[in-house]
Amino acid sequence: MLHRIFPYALLTLAAMALGSLGLAGPASAGRIHVCQYPSPAQPAAPAGARPPLRAITSTAAGGDFSLAITRAGRVLAWGTNRYGQLGDGTRQDRARPVFVRGPGGLRYLEDVVAVAAGVCHGLALLEDGRVAAWGWNGFGQVGNGSRAFWVKTPVLVRGIDGRGTLQGVMQVAAGAKHSLALLQDGAVVAWGANDSQQLGVGGYRGREAPVRVLGIDGKGKLGAVASVAAGTQHSLAVLLDGTVAAWGSNLRGEIGNGRSHGYQPYPIRVRSLSGDDGSLSGVTSVTAGERFSIARLANGSLAAWGWNFYGELGDGTRDRRSTPVLVHGVGDTPVLTGVESVSAGDNSFVLALLEDGGVIAWGRGNLGQLGDGARTGFASLPRPVRGVRGRPALTNVTHIAAGANHSFAVRRGTRTVVGWGRNLYHQVDASSVPIRFVPVAVRR
Repeated sequence: MLHRIFPYALLTLAAMALGSLGLAGPASAGRIHVCQYPSPAQPAAPAGARPPLRAITSTAAGGDFSLAITRAGRVLAWGTNRYGQLGDGTRQDRARPVFVRGPGGLRYLEDVVAVAAGVCHGLALLEDGRVAAWGWNGFGQVGNGSRAFWVKTPVLVRGIDGRGTLQGVMQVAAGAKHSLALLQDGAVVAWGANDSQQLGVGGYRGREAPVRVLGIDGKGKLGAVASVAAGTQHSLAVLLDGTVAAWGSNLRGEIGNGRSHGYQPYPIRVRSLSGDDGSLSGVTSVTAGERFSIARLANGSLAAWGWNFYGELGDGTRDRRSTPVLVHGVGDTPVLTGVESVSAGDNSFVLALLEDGGVIAWGRGNLGQLGDGARTGFASLPRPVRGVRGRPALTNVTHIAAGANHSFAVRRGTRTVVGWGRNLYHQVDASSVPIRFVPVAVRR
C-alpha cells in the first residue's frame, strides 16, 4: 500500500523489486515508506583511524538515518538526507555524523534532552519543554503549520491548533508520518498524517499543527498519561493507572482489542493477557513497530500483540495476536523477565535491554536487525545480540534504539555507540558494507 500518496505510485514497482533491501516485504503486504525511494548507495567515507563516537547519552534510529545526543546537549545525524532528515541545512547524504543545525539559522541545535526519529523526520525535545522538528513534511508531521515537502533545518513545533509555540512537553514520539507529544499536564497532542486515524482525533483529516487527542472511548480529551509511543500507523499511551490506550490502524490486531480489522478513531484500552473484557495492567512503558505493539510490565516481563509474520511478538510462533501474550524467554525459559527497556523496530523486529546490561533481539533478521551474526529471515524467540569484535554477547549497555532496519546501543562508561543492521546509506557506519550482521563501533 502507498499510504494514499498517489503522486508517488510510480515508485512502487521499483521498491517491490528491492524487497531484499528492506524497502518492502511480505509482512508489509507490499508496504513502501515513500520517502525512501531507492537511489545508489553513497561511497564509503575516506578510510582513516577515526575515533569512536563518545559521550553519547541516547540515540534514535529512523528509516535510513540516525540521531545521537551528545553529553553537551547537541544532536549528531548521519545516513540518508534526501528529505532533510539530518537537519544540517542540506539534502546531502552523510557517511559520518554531522551536527544538526538550530532553529533560525543557529549553528547548533542545543539543550536537547531527547530525540525521536520517524521514517524520514526527526523530533528533539528541548530542556525548556519546546520541540524542534525537521525532515519529511508531506503530511505536516514536522508541525510547522505547513506541508512544505521537506524542512532541511529544525523549526519549532507550533502550539495547539497552530497558536504560538508548543510548550510544556515531557516526551516526544515519531511514527512513519505522524508525531506525538506528552504534555506536563498529562495530555497528549498529535500532528501529521491521519489516514489510519493515528492522531486519535476522529475522522481522517491530517493536521499540520498539534491537536489534543480524544479521551478514552472518545469522551473528552485524553489525560493522566505517563508515556506515549508511535508505531508506523498507530499510537499507544500508558496511563497513570498502568493501563494502555491505543488508537489508529488495527489491520493486524495492533490495537489489542480482540479484533484485527479497520481503524480505531479514538483511544480505547488494550485488553488483558487473558483476552477477556479486562484491561492490560501493570504497564510501565510501551513501544510500537509496524502493526505490532510491546508493553513492559512492572515485573520486568513483556506483553506483545499484533502482526507476527516474522515472530516479532517473541512468543515462539508466527501467529497474529489481537490481544496481548507474554514474550518467551531466552532458550528454555518460558517467560522473559529482567527487562529494563524495550524498543520496537519499524520493520518487524524488537530489542530488549536486560537489567544486567545485555541485549536480546527477535523478529525479522534478514538485514542484520537481530545483530546475532545469523543471516536467517526471522527468529520467533529472543536471542542474544553478539558483541563487537567477535565477542559472544553484547554487554555493559545502558541504552538501545531500534529503527526501520538498523539499531544502536550505548555502552556504559565512555558512552560509546555500537550499531548493526542495514547500512546501505551509512546509517550505521561509514564503511561500504551494506549490512552489518553483528555490532560495530560507530565512529566520528
